[in-house]
Amino acid sequence: MSSPDQIKFVDAHHPPLESGTYSIVMDQQVEGSTPGREFKPGLFSATATFRVLGPRTSLAPGTVSSTFPPPADDGDHDGVLPHVELRRATLPWERHAERGEPGGTRAPWLAVLVLTEEEATGPRVAEAQVKRGALSARVDDPAVGPLFPGLSDEEDDPEQVVQVLDLPRRLADRLLPRLPELRYLAHVRERFLCRVPIGAQVESLDEGSLPGGLQETLREHGAHLPADCVVHVEHPGGEWRIDSPSTERALYVEAVADPAGGPPTHLDVVDQARSVVLSHRVVQRGEQYRAFLVSVEGRYDASDPVQDLGLDPSTRPDPDEPVRLVILHRWSFSVSQDSGHLARLLGELVADAPAPVGAWSVPGRRVRYGRQPSLAPGPIRDLLEVGYTALEHRMREGSRLVSWYRGPLVPREPRVVLPELPVEHGDALLVLDRERGMLDVSYASAWQLGRSLAVANPNLGLALQEWKTARRHEEGRMEAEARAAHLPPGAARGAVSLPAGVKD
Repeated sequence: MSSPDQIKFVDAHHPPLESGTYSIVMDQQVEGSTPGREFKPGLFSATATFRVLGPRTSLAPGTVSSTFPPPADDGDHDGVLPHVELRRATLPWERHAERGEPGGTRAPWLAVLVLTEEEATGPRVAEAQVKRGALSARVDDPAVGPLFPGLSDEEDDPEQVVQVLDLPRRLADRLLPRLPELRYLAHVRERFLCRVPIGAQVESLDEGSLPGGLQETLREHGAHLPADCVVHVEHPGGEWRIDSPSTERALYVEAVADPAGGPPTHLDVVDQARSVVLSHRVVQRGEQYRAFLVSVEGRYDASDPVQDLGLDPSTRPDPDEPVRLVILHRWSFSVSQDSGHLARLLGELVADAPAPVGAWSVPGRRVRYGRQPSLAPGPIRDLLEVGYTALEHRMREGSRLVSWYRGPLVPREPRVVLPELPVEHGDALLVLDRERGMLDVSYASAWQLGRSLAVANPNLGLALQEWKTARRHEEGRMEAEARAAHLPPGAARGAVSLPAGVKD
């Protein structure tokens, strides 16, 4: 990786040790003799047992970095593969999906399962909560309970509440990926930030310090290193990890060796690697979906890939017997019926012929009154003449209505009463047109557009974060001075002002 904002895809980050129980055995063979004393040579052994315990039936808060599509979103996601991004790069490979010893690389134990709203509310589909102790034993008999491979005990709390999803076998067999597919449905992403020339400074880098110029270079690329950041030396001359108690973000600094064989000459700064787990189901337009990150640990037979999930129809003729899956994360989203591609929307502005003069219609996303707004009814004509148009408005909960919208250029000043500024969110700027029974979304849209532009500017975001930190320090200083009012006052300080980009 050698250019900013470049993404590196890695097949997998396998942990040094998977979750499980391990033993360390040490043998020492002693031989020799001691004059005048009895000596018995022999073999001396010692054994120590330890466990590596990774997540299994739940994930710690913050483990899921993001999901796509976003939760509760209603957007143009037609044809995408829903996926989950995890902060821990090794998590999908800390356990494995196979029973027994695989012939090759182990498959990840996580899968993203996507159900339509119709499937999720269908017969024999249910989300439930069970105790961890109820999942220890393998269940092969539907009369006992939903089919489940069983989880070996790892000193887990048997009273822990676990979220589970029960599906009929025919649906589980259709929606869950096959074993060969699993290996292609998880990968790792690393984002390259910048390359810093450092010369001989690598050799003098001490824990707790930064190479000269690194802080400034990172700032240029929108990577903020707080004052409490610490550089951890992973191994001499190799890799450093930069992290901070005050931020969730971690950066990795990798030394780039000199091609001629000399000492490292550059530092490559990359974001902490994130693992991604994809669904193998493509979502379609006009549907509502529920997505689940589930455990498939022990679901597959390593010696016989055809015997996927242990649900072979030849041995289990009942297609409705229940199958149980452990839920680690869940979210829902919708795929809008109408495509939101900009090129298509712009084309629609001129593609359709105008409606007949004197007709009020809502063709798709627009409300037109021919090419003569003056012929429209009075309440509608007043708004059309100042630049308003009526557009289809999708609400967050999925409902649809028609609302008024206009751009910033109008022939005269609009008569709109706004709430007191500033506001905390765009919805506070929605204006109800009581006369026509419609919402005016113009100001709310402008507020959201401005916020999105600000968030997309890394320099502005960095400046705003520094302003917030300075404000907290200033408030702490003022509280300290108030508690020490009997002491002589310190030097006067200037007020902490907003960054110029925020003011503008």
